[in-house]
Amino acid sequence: MARPDDISVEVEELKTKLKGRLDDPDAMARLGSILLYLRMFDEADYLFRRTAELAPDSPEAAYGAASCMYNRGQEEEAEEEFAVIAERHPEYAPALRILAAIYTESERLEKAAAVLEKAVAAEPDDPDLHYQLGNMYDDLDDPDRAMAQYEKAAELDPEHAPAHNGMALIHLDAENWDEAIAAAKRALNLDPSYSNAHLNLAAAYRNHPDFPVQDAIDEINLAIQSDPGNDEALLALGEVFYEDENWRRAAEMFERAAQANPESGRALFSLGNAYFMMGDWPEALAAYRRAVEGDAEYADPHYWIAETQLKQKQGLEAAIHLKMYLELDAEGEWAAEAAEKLEALRADWPV
Repeated sequence: MARPDDISVEVEELKTKLKGRLDDPDAMARLGSILLYLRMFDEADYLFRRTAELAPDSPEAAYGAASCMYNRGQEEEAEEEFAVIAERHPEYAPALRILAAIYTESERLEKAAAVLEKAVAAEPDDPDLHYQLGNMYDDLDDPDRAMAQYEKAAELDPEHAPAHNGMALIHLDAENWDEAIAAAKRALNLDPSYSNAHLNLAAAYRNHPDFPVQDAIDEINLAIQSDPGNDEALLALGEVFYEDENWRRAAEMFERAAQANPESGRALFSLGNAYFMMGDWPEALAAYRRAVEGDAEYADPHYWIAETQLKQKQGLEAAIHLKMYLELDAEGEWAAEAAEKLEALRADWPV
């Protein structure tokens, strides 16, 4: 969108054009779009509906009216309208984009991918659409198709740093460390402040046999410098300290990661592990409880809650959490140990 002063000029020009005769659908749709951007939903909605009366087949008018619904919190009705527009006007990419976003937010990833495929077909030269579709394929565990979309985005726009970073992620998952390093470096050459690219380069360095851990630490610190609130980078640095048995520094990083993203069960679980290794049972227990409070289906903290409670001679409480762990993940990493400990406790605590 243009600068505020440019917007004001365009608004006045459109009003002048429409004054005395609200009969120009293109001008009304454009003015409606600006008012929507300015969050003047009533005025925008009126102009879009008036446009639809004059141009019933206008996807812009239908899209604008649906956008007003969405911004007013009428999300279900808006979704239905966007779906209708997508069906009637499969060449109209804006409706396809927002419909894909709605499906993604509600974790209907297959539907989101199908809509993005239509958007790419409508605008095949848009690198951002290829990149978004690549992300969707990656979320659907289809790395080959994800890589193809990232490569297409980079072909259309060689300076598309996120596309190169996407390639780095695919290579990381495939344990192609050299290729991951090359792709992350391409992203950073284009955008030296790209925090997640620094983080992906660090991950490749950590796993590559020919690079010292300090190279990874340097990249993680650059990621944090570029984005102090990057919880994944803070987690990564905490994990480096944890592996080095520097429990106190690890705990500091995990706590910062949890502050940056309070919904990160992984950060809280890792924080609990650091306190557990320090023998600080109350702090470990508090962190593990915070992890399960945020995600009732997160099994792992329950096992370590039980371990912490066993350290404090709390047999009944430990038995309950061992049982919860096995109910949530009967084949988990500590399932055999949990079953053995629960069986030993059942003589006194038959939960």
